Amino acid sequence: MCQPLPPNVIQDGSFEAGSPNPYWQEFSTNFGTPLCTIPTCGSGSGSGPHSGEWWAWFGGIDILEQGYVRQNVTIPAGIAVLQYWLEIPVAASQGNDYLTVMIDNTPIVTYTIASQPQFQVYTFVQHDISQFANGAQHHVRFESTTYDHPKEITNFFIDDVELCSGAPTSVALARFEVQSAPVVSPAWLLVLALPAAVGGWLLRRRVR
Repeated sequence: MCQPLPPNVIQDGSFEAGSPNPYWQEFSTNFGTPLCTIPTCGSGSGSGPHSGEWWAWFGGIDILEQGYVRQNVTIPAGIAVLQYWLEIPVAASQGNDYLTVMIDNTPIVTYTIASQPQFQVYTFVQHDISQFANGAQHHVRFESTTYDHPKEITNFFIDDVELCSGAPTSVALARFEVQSAPVVSPAWLLVLALPAAVGGWLLRRRVR
């Protein structure tokens, strides 16, 4: 692993400050937030958190679900690496479900249901993001859309996010399946927001 920048540019990368989180902006169509603990969400047939009690869980339901966590950071000039742990314990048998990692509006990598065999358990991942290491403010974003799959779900788990300096060392760099992320019409966001506004957020995620 590379050396975390002192202090770590990413604040609360393990999400242990809970929800509402003072450092991460959170959104989920059906759940209000992607941030979870096992008592509130279950474990989704996977590990739950990689460390501590909290982690970010994207997907987790067999209807259309969109979610993200994002944080504004100032990345010092030099060599910079974004690293985190990813688990995809279950995935729908077909469809366009995805998780994208972004810096500003630039996709760094997109994981799909085809990525699931490589990440059935938590796997350490690194990205060289030195192109953004210019002393300016940027936003780090994990965003996901999973679609309507009756009785099937996809779960993307993210935990222990860090931004550090030095060359990346993770072999997981070679495993990425980079694809263009599908685009969901903004009209869907309005439709999906209505059940939450009327009936409140769902309290638990579907556990397969």
